[in-house]
Amino acid sequence: MNRHLLTLPLALLAALGACDAEPGSGLRADTSTAYTGEDTVGGDTSANIGPDALPGDATADTAAPAPLVDPVPAGEARAAIVTDPAELIGGPKAEGKLGDAKLANARARFIVEGARLTGGYRHFGGHVIDADVARPAGAPGGDRFGELWLAWNLEAFRADAVTVVDPGGPGRDAVVRVTGRTTHHPWPDSFIRAIFEPEEADLAVTYTYTLAPDSPALALDITLENDHDAPVDVTLPTLIANAGDGVFPYYPGNGLQILQGTNPPYVASVGEDVSYGVHAAVSGLVGLFDYSNLTVFSYDGSLIPPGGTVAYHLDYVVARGGSTALDAAMDDLVGAPAPRAAVAGTVSGLAPDAPPSWVAIADGPVLAGLVPVDAAGDFDADLPAGDYAFTVFTPGLGAGAEATATVAGEGADVLALTAPASGVAVVQVVDGTGAPVAARVDVTTRAGTRVPVIPSELELGRDVWATGRLALWLVPGETRRLALPAGDYHATAMRGPSYEMDDLDFTVTEGADTPLVLTITRAVDTSGWSAVDPHIHARWSQDSDVTYEQRVRQAAASELDLPVLSDHAFVGHAGDLPETLGVDLLTTPVDGQEVTTFEYGHFNAFPLEYDPDGLSWGAVYEHGRAGTELFDAMRSQHAGDVLIQVNHPRGSSFQAYFDAIGYDAVRDEAVARPDRWTDDWDLLEVFNGTCLDDERNALALADWVAMNDHGYKKTLSTGSDTHAWDHQIGVPRTWVHVDRAAVADDPEALVAPFRARHAFISCGPFLRVETPTGAELGDLVGVDADGALALHVVVEAPSWMDADVVRVRVNGVVVAERPVAAPKKVPLPGNQGVRFDEVIAVTPAADAWVTVEVEGDTQMRPYIGERPFAMTNPIDVDVDGDGAWTAPALQPRER
Repeated sequence: MNRHLLTLPLALLAALGACDAEPGSGLRADTSTAYTGEDTVGGDTSANIGPDALPGDATADTAAPAPLVDPVPAGEARAAIVTDPAELIGGPKAEGKLGDAKLANARARFIVEGARLTGGYRHFGGHVIDADVARPAGAPGGDRFGELWLAWNLEAFRADAVTVVDPGGPGRDAVVRVTGRTTHHPWPDSFIRAIFEPEEADLAVTYTYTLAPDSPALALDITLENDHDAPVDVTLPTLIANAGDGVFPYYPGNGLQILQGTNPPYVASVGEDVSYGVHAAVSGLVGLFDYSNLTVFSYDGSLIPPGGTVAYHLDYVVARGGSTALDAAMDDLVGAPAPRAAVAGTVSGLAPDAPPSWVAIADGPVLAGLVPVDAAGDFDADLPAGDYAFTVFTPGLGAGAEATATVAGEGADVLALTAPASGVAVVQVVDGTGAPVAARVDVTTRAGTRVPVIPSELELGRDVWATGRLALWLVPGETRRLALPAGDYHATAMRGPSYEMDDLDFTVTEGADTPLVLTITRAVDTSGWSAVDPHIHARWSQDSDVTYEQRVRQAAASELDLPVLSDHAFVGHAGDLPETLGVDLLTTPVDGQEVTTFEYGHFNAFPLEYDPDGLSWGAVYEHGRAGTELFDAMRSQHAGDVLIQVNHPRGSSFQAYFDAIGYDAVRDEAVARPDRWTDDWDLLEVFNGTCLDDERNALALADWVAMNDHGYKKTLSTGSDTHAWDHQIGVPRTWVHVDRAAVADDPEALVAPFRARHAFISCGPFLRVETPTGAELGDLVGVDADGALALHVVVEAPSWMDADVVRVRVNGVVVAERPVAAPKKVPLPGNQGVRFDEVIAVTPAADAWVTVEVEGDTQMRPYIGERPFAMTNPIDVDVDGDGAWTAPALQPRER
């Protein structure tokens, strides 16, 4: 490994930990017929984003072959520039656009980006972006390919033209050529170039993609040419792979865990319906590290003399059947000596209500493969001759009995495996009238029943017991059949912090149904207010696998009115899922983005305009912008109004704006990067992921207090910042004085009350503060004739939530403290949910700002492992009666 790469893992991990592929060598077929025409596409200005817009307009030869619509007959390979949307592959992660190139045969199909800017982190076109197995005509596409790209001295390939060299045909390869140069990439330049200071490369680059008939592998030949008069020393070569969303990074022999410093035979991501492998025929390929779904590899550098070239070869393989199908294709590519034999098996006892199962195949201590089991209980594997152990794993149920078999040259007898045994809990949740209600249901084991464990390297899919509980998120009227191992369990139903819980013990018997009906009732009336979580990650975030359906379910089941879908690098968008799930009157997802720099912080922008034809669905490009231009870009994402929230302002300098610029809130000065400082934002995420007992949040709260003293009117806000499947969204949450239906009609209805600070944050309690004049949070109010301001404070909470003390602060300093009148977890008599109802008067000596908070001392398990807390935004107090408000730090000081 070269000298620069020794420190690369630490530098990148520091950055990636703050935010936030695939596998082959070459199947070839001789070209039997020459093709003399070439279809070429240049830069596409309609796809430009960010500061590196490409010149030129897309052009396609009008005499090009007919649209390349699947399926392609056996014995043929085809290539064409995409001119018809029907030619695109489609699927959960599809990003292909008109003007891209498509290569397809009877087994596989690929989309290669045109000479345009792109979504994700690769930024430039010319790469494989969509890949899928061949499917019947009219079948939905199954693309789940993430991204894979190479860099040399932190310079990426920037495509200038894409050419169909040979459209292919019967018995003929299809060939696409992409030409361009290496160029500075705004993303690594923004945070890591200064660390390594690699030599300028500026190399001419040619990518040649070749697809042979009936091959699952797309070959890529890369040529770097030094067309300068001096040698170029490539000391920092990297390969970056990103997987996820139904396919999982897989390392042959190691399963789902990379061993740093090892040389994998290929890079892979394995899924239930489609799997990917990329074999890189480069010297010294070594896995440096993985973070979430992102893996970074290094390989040997090169000293390229003037006029010299360096060549690389990659093969992209797409297959069904899990890892062994990839292994077999890779063996064919590299000419492996050991022949493989087909192994077929059946699994009996599959629970119809359980997630899809997998078979792990062990060759002694080495993992030989992971293959999916289909709905009929069948599985297939391609294995070299040898003795193997086969085990069925089912998420949530654990492992079935191990079976052994010998595989010889002709294969093996059909294997008969047994799935983990189970029974079924039939779960329903209703309200006090018996009507169905959306709810979260947690299931835990009782004494004597063990949590079923699947080794992490074999956990294809979600670890549904990862937190020691199994969580269900039910929409109204849904009856969920939950497969569980026989044993004793406890179930708890809940719906956020405004409902009572219900729980019960139950026993599951193997092969039998156990009906469960749980009843929850509303304890707190939140009419007129909407619960907002401004910081939620899902599918398009590179470090999250969560589907938008799951996020919509969670929001409805958590009484989260306005979940903001804030994906990294993409605009989050739930589409018509609320209507499809029947929860459109319960929750309204808001389109947004976490604008993620790796230099000076993360910022949420919402509501944004989702553009299905735009790059990254219309996202703001984060990198390569000078000064405070990024804030201008967020404001101008669409013609309407946009809120900007500064996320987690304290922490790592890569993710924390205030730390990155050296902001001293007491002095109101950015001492490290004054060029990056602006107050052109609206909300401050003081409470990120939690409310209490967090050092970063405590620092951010101190900043917010000092900024209030200086006269800034920045809204106190929150964000769960959840990336995980079963993490409770909406904790913490911000309650905004706006009706959800108004935001459903017009997302910009959220902007004015949020910006005006008509809001309070909460990890649990519902907090109302009223003034004699009817002024609300965020408003300016006067004092009475005695110089006092009377605050009517009401705290509401369900009986399972603790509330101990109410505090009033003036300019951030506690001036009044009251114990909660009602006994812990008991509402006031005759007033369900109300735990505190008193008037507290304050008498500030000069213009001031006032907040109210409530705190409990007992964690709110099983809802969340947090202590209850809520805090209002300020009410500004005009003490001298001049109709204006003078911030405390700006008031004359007595000498």
